[in-house]
Amino acid sequence: MTVYPLFQEALAAAPATERYGPLFTDENGRPVSRRYYWDLYRDVADAAGIPRPVWNMHARHGGATEAQEAGVALQDIAEHAQHADINTTRKHYIVPSIETPRRVARQRLAHRQAKGDKR
Repeated sequence: MTVYPLFQEALAAAPATERYGPLFTDENGRPVSRRYYWDLYRDVADAAGIPRPVWNMHARHGGATEAQEAGVALQDIAEHAQHADINTTRKHYIVPSIETPRRVARQRLAHRQAKGDKR
């Protein structure tokens, strides 16, 4: 997708002669397996100094959370993540950030002020 600049940058790093369809392949021309990706991610993460507890799925969680904070509908987030059950997205991928309680607090305060409550 052209709207993801970092993806476009990574794609551009792969020579056009080594691109085959909409997926990446390993050195044997097979679609990249989950395990291959995990190992590749860990090698890159180690080289970049990313702590061991941080793993590649955090990017999916962060993306889902960022989308929710941007106002994207939960159904759209679930479909984008290819979750068959929207509850998977809600329970395991949307991580409340500090902005969530701040928004709630601001809205509660605004509601009280609209009613004339000075608390």
